[in-house]
Amino acid sequence: MELAYVFACGIVWRYTGDREAGWELIRALGDEDGDVHDLATTILADRCQDPVALLNAAIAARAVDGRDAAEVLAAMTANQYREHSSAMARQEQFEREQS
Repeated sequence: MELAYVFACGIVWRYTGDREAGWELIRALGDEDGDVHDLATTILADRCQDPVALLNAAIAARAVDGRDAAEVLAAMTANQYREHSSAMARQEQFEREQS
């Protein structure tokens, strides 16, 4: 699978939630090319759409390896942690400035 195609599917998935584009990203998770796999993981972990529902459907259909799905979920968790930490740091900075 070509990186440009995965990127294009990612754009469609991100902005429209198109299920076919999402399934192409799921297919890309199993690609032997590490760059294709990593790009699909990053796009799905971005959470602009609901990757959990898509991953659950893909697991049920045996269209994705459990390790690949777990990698997406771990990346989602890491993204959430970074976002939360950043928000907390901004809040603490704001509170210090108000004191």
